[in-house]
Amino acid sequence: MENFYEKNNIDYEYEDYYISKDNIIYKILVEKFENEILIKIKNYKIILNLTNIPIIFKKEFDTIYNAYIFINTLFEENKVIIKNITSNKEIKLDIKISNENINEIILSYKENNKNYIINEINNLKNHIKELKNENIRLKKEINILKSYHDKPKHIQLLTDVKKDCYACTNLDNIFTAFKSVNGNLYIIFSNKNKSLICYDIIQQKIITEIKNCHDKNISNLRHFYDKKNKTDLIMSVSYKDNNIKLWNVNNWKCILNLPNINNNGFLDSACFLNDKNNNYILTSNCYWGGISEHIKVFDFNGNKIKEINNSNDKTYFIDNFYDNITHKHYIITGNENYVKSYDYEKNELYQKYYDNDNRGHFSIIISNNNIIKLIESCFDGNIRIWNFHYGLLLNRINISNSALFGICLWKNNYLLVGCEDKNIKLIELVNGAIIQSLNNHNKWVISIKIINHRKYGDYIISQGYDNDQIKIWVNNSKY
Repeated sequence: MENFYEKNNIDYEYEDYYISKDNIIYKILVEKFENEILIKIKNYKIILNLTNIPIIFKKEFDTIYNAYIFINTLFEENKVIIKNITSNKEIKLDIKISNENINEIILSYKENNKNYIINEINNLKNHIKELKNENIRLKKEINILKSYHDKPKHIQLLTDVKKDCYACTNLDNIFTAFKSVNGNLYIIFSNKNKSLICYDIIQQKIITEIKNCHDKNISNLRHFYDKKNKTDLIMSVSYKDNNIKLWNVNNWKCILNLPNINNNGFLDSACFLNDKNNNYILTSNCYWGGISEHIKVFDFNGNKIKEINNSNDKTYFIDNFYDNITHKHYIITGNENYVKSYDYEKNELYQKYYDNDNRGHFSIIISNNNIIKLIESCFDGNIRIWNFHYGLLLNRINISNSALFGICLWKNNYLLVGCEDKNIKLIELVNGAIIQSLNNHNKWVISIKIINHRKYGDYIISQGYDNDQIKIWVNNSKY
């Protein structure tokens, strides 16, 4: 249905706006009726320069919004003053376009008794403040409930993976666990026959076994999701024959073979890196009689891209991470004497993390919760937490008289640590307290991983040295 203005072909527009003045927010109505702009406010008095004399401003505008901006500027410059009145009269500020000069705008005010329904907002800011306080209170309650929900309740053993699990070294990543692109939960491990074995966690059974994958025992396993080809890849490392192989999980075919990576020393650890949509493999070197901290970078075609040399420190562990703030890749190495980080692009040492005289750094993780922290385990029985970028020691947590091996961060607040005393320690990082000790392994606990299932929650997977079986633990399981 046409309204009066449309029917009579009259130019008419209106819009609601808000203006803030003296910590009060006013709701105003701006109307444009042919050549007249009206600003209406209920229960307030508008005074122009403390007088009733109209003021002439040379200003041109052609829309309601421009008129509002103009009036709001006058409010801010105190050329328009608003005072509260007790009467229920509506105050109307007229902005008329001069007939003599279209660029002159005349402001005046007058009172009338027309029944315009304009909602006044007297205490909006206070109400908003109350809402904000309530929001803060609710957030605190949510965080408390969330922390209670995330807090480990009682970790218990679910099952053993009963199939010749074998760890030929005491270094981390002797197995890997991951959720596949198809949503399956897998553990990949090896045995004394140098087999590559895939275990389905949900079905609790072995689904694939590839025998004699390497000439020597498999010492290191890593998982990588290839985004370009949308497939899961497994890297197997044999430290004694210095050989790396890459396997496609879809068909378990070897897609890359890198033999004789280090002429001198052992290949203790390797990892993946994705840079600018290109995939690479980073390798370490551990040599007892010369230059050994020798990082090599290979592409997936087997070509050596570059090398990073630093010292003769023996390297047990290598990994990397990408910092979204600095937009850089960093390589992390756990060595005999130090933990170090390298700028991948510059091929140079970034930080050295050293605390007194400690030996043997076997596992490192990065925590990126507000501050980027490097957390590392050491053979001397200490967990050390560092500020990654500045190399500052933030905390040292001692785990009695036991060498420490694999570590795994859980829910950002807890750390699982594999120990020489055959236990897994669950540590609360805030205070360094041991809140639970899992004791079911027969040998040193070398590697620990966590993988999540939407129904059953977190699975904690651990493996001990030598012939000790892989064990699967659950947190307050629904089984």
